[in-house]
Amino acid sequence: PAIGETIVWRTTTTHPQQQPQPQDPPRIVWTRQSHGEDVSTAYRVERFGPRDLWYQQYDENGGGGDDNGERQRRTMPTYHAETLWGNTFIQALKVGLASYHFISPPPPTSTTTTTTTTTMERGTSAYHAYISYEHPRCGEWPPLDDGSPIPSRVPFRNIQWDPTRRLFQGCILWEEDYGTRWQGASKWIYTIQFDTDFMCIVSGTVQTVLPSTRSSLGHRPEEEEDGTTVQDMSTFGDTLVYINAAITEQFTEFMNDDPSSTTTV
Repeated sequence: PAIGETIVWRTTTTHPQQQPQPQDPPRIVWTRQSHGEDVSTAYRVERFGPRDLWYQQYDENGGGGDDNGERQRRTMPTYHAETLWGNTFIQALKVGLASYHFISPPPPTSTTTTTTTTTMERGTSAYHAYISYEHPRCGEWPPLDDGSPIPSRVPFRNIQWDPTRRLFQGCILWEEDYGTRWQGASKWIYTIQFDTDFMCIVSGTVQTVLPSTRSSLGHRPEEEEDGTTVQDMSTFGDTLVYINAAITEQFTEFMNDDPSSTTTV
């Protein structure tokens, strides 16, 4: 299989004391993360709970090494207070449940621009970010419109990053990247505003691009030249609540210790 593709085994053997369940047999799901010598991700055994049991193999020494033989350690999400890059943002306290991963910061020798906003068009690699759908709960969501499963990692394209305003913009190109749409949308357009310490997403929107005939959400439709309609789908800080994955313990302790807090994620 290619990177991101999945193999699913449906088991038929049950414990001698258990009754067979032919309509809903247990499944084993395997997703290719890399191939060849380009091993860019390492995994460890991790339990997503309390009821979601999901394990991944992890190499404590990391995957791959540099010319000096040193290996890059990639463990749990780490916190970076001075920059967006290197951080992971999650909803519902779960990595992989449509979590946002911002990786591969631009090298110091990259070309600078005359403005504070840097744009990386599709195909360049100075900025790299993606949405992870690797959590098992994503399997409960609808498949792509052609029936194929949601890809485990969906890259942001056409990234724009303004470090002064801490404003990220990017697109998810469903139709262009995967040859199909998701729930009628050919593209999602993201505008994300981060707080000063990159601990959470404070505001922003997700817009969906739909055919004009699918314009039924009633959220400020904007007609495009190609006949599609851009509509507001979600709002950060309202329908979408995301925090930095590296501060989940502190966040949970705060929620448990503060009796006046009624917010849920």
